[in-house]
Amino acid sequence: MAEIDILMATYNGSKYVDKQILSILAQDFNEWRLIIHDDGSTDNTLDLIKKYEKIDSRINLISDNQYFHDPAKHFLYILKFASAPFVCFCDQDDIWMESKLRCMHEIISIKDHNIPQVIFSDAYLLKDGKIGGRLIFSHPHHLNEILFTNGGIHGSASMFNKTMVDFMLKTTETCIMHDHLLTLIGCSIGEVTYMTNKLFLYRQHENNVTGNMETNLLKRLISGIKSSRNGYVLSENTIDGVKFFLEVYKGFLKKKDMSILTDYINLRYKSPVRRFFSIIKNNYTLGDSKLHLYLKILTRRFVY
Repeated sequence: MAEIDILMATYNGSKYVDKQILSILAQDFNEWRLIIHDDGSTDNTLDLIKKYEKIDSRINLISDNQYFHDPAKHFLYILKFASAPFVCFCDQDDIWMESKLRCMHEIISIKDHNIPQVIFSDAYLLKDGKIGGRLIFSHPHHLNEILFTNGGIHGSASMFNKTMVDFMLKTTETCIMHDHLLTLIGCSIGEVTYMTNKLFLYRQHENNVTGNMETNLLKRLISGIKSSRNGYVLSENTIDGVKFFLEVYKGFLKKKDMSILTDYINLRYKSPVRRFFSIIKNNYTLGDSKLHLYLKILTRRFVY
């Protein structure tokens, strides 16, 4: 059995998937299995995958005529095929540094695996052939530090243990993104670790699910201020995802975390003044900063 299962969800990725698979084959850690599930591609993505499947027995394409056209449902479906002690989500269009698996495995392998563990590496941004910046600016460890990010830390930056897999699969239905669920479990039931190493190239293009990002924190803050006139603090979808999380995992949560989640879910129904005091009381932050969150709340409508 492989030490690490790499889960790749593909869809019309023929422009990029070749380079991603090659970067996995070039890893200096060899005890991996690449599990690929395609979501009904109409280009030659499947032909490329089958070519590599013949070259290396560690590459496994699952062909079961199951299609989702939803990244969260797709990744959580592939998660059911993971059996290794450690697991990685893998985007079809990134490029991994050759030391990515080894560096992450060295850290997560010595953790307490009686609880869910997830570690995140940083990454370079790759856009229009140019490499620079970084992917991850905030490093939340607790729920009050993650809830205002409108999602979790990028799943493509993660490695997690089998205990985390078991917790993520406690429900067969979801209205929450896979990386959001991963981060929420880590920040409440388990443990989250961050690496400063930039271990892959995160490709930015017009088809990114999460959209394009500025290359440094200052630019991201300025971009947020410029868009504040038509922007919002939170999305209804994000709040509903957190509500789903609370309903499914309430039996595993500490009383304090249940209180924070309940308060967060109900913030949209409070008056601006009560909402602001509630945010201060629970020490909510955004991007590791209370000030950033307060400015966002004061300059934007609260929810869309």
